[in-house]
Amino acid sequence: MRAGKIIAASLLLTLAVCALAFFSRAISDFIYYNHTVILSVAVVVLCVALLAQYKHTAVLRENARLYRELQVRQAHIDRDMSMARNVQQGLLKQKIPRLKGCKICAACRPAEKIGGDFYGVQLKNSRAHFFLGDVAGHGISSALVMALTRGLLQELINQLDDPARILAALNNSLNDYIHDTPSFVALFYGCYDPRARKLTYITAGQNPALLFCGGVLADRLQTGGSILGMFAGQKFPAKNLKLQKGDRLICYTDGFTEARAASGAELGEDFIIDALQKIIDKPLDKIKTGLYASLDRAAKTINDDLSLLCFEA
Repeated sequence: MRAGKIIAASLLLTLAVCALAFFSRAISDFIYYNHTVILSVAVVVLCVALLAQYKHTAVLRENARLYRELQVRQAHIDRDMSMARNVQQGLLKQKIPRLKGCKICAACRPAEKIGGDFYGVQLKNSRAHFFLGDVAGHGISSALVMALTRGLLQELINQLDDPARILAALNNSLNDYIHDTPSFVALFYGCYDPRARKLTYITAGQNPALLFCGGVLADRLQTGGSILGMFAGQKFPAKNLKLQKGDRLICYTDGFTEARAASGAELGEDFIIDALQKIIDKPLDKIKTGLYASLDRAAKTINDDLSLLCFEA
């Protein structure tokens, strides 16, 4: 482009000089006696312009080649990401088992193609073990830690009965894998015995679960446990709670509270509570879809995964 401008300017200058020479005897004589020098300069300028144009064209060709390579690589990345998303969604979309005496539904909406949030429900000895987790960040690294955590947790539930021991063992195992990385895991863990209507729960760095009784917020369930995977040897004391028929528990990850309104302020827990108060008497799946819809209406910016688990005794 620059070389083209130089050539065009040279041609215009040549035409201008010719025009002046036509009307001016002095200029005409100067050109006549110095035509060799003038031609030499013109040839040099033209050669420089052509060389610059050649180099510019070469740069354009190289940029085009690099762009094509980038497109191919991006297509491979997109394909791998789509495959990873399908695998992750397959893990999360496993049918939630049913246990007489309780109902559970859950959903996860990643901020990117793949994310770090996860949930699970597992039945053992006529009790329902359920959990909702959030790996720090989102994307490929978080998805890998998410798959690791979920697999370890399911195996530990099969091996152990006490929720406190399960989370302590999970923490130690995660620490072996991720202690040298910036990753960590926040988790809400619940174990419900429908015969005794007893809920045993632990929060490990996770938002408090919201307990609604008779359609009214009754408690925020939190045990104060630390996040998982950072420090080995941590203890995770559990709390017990007697539930009544119709009591509902809503667990959610911090993507809900950290979403921002048009003003730039985070929506916060109050938004979640207010939204739930309006729909808490509806069926669980309606509560799930209703909370997502409320968030989409209120939030202008959502930068994190959004996961939700709804439980009813």
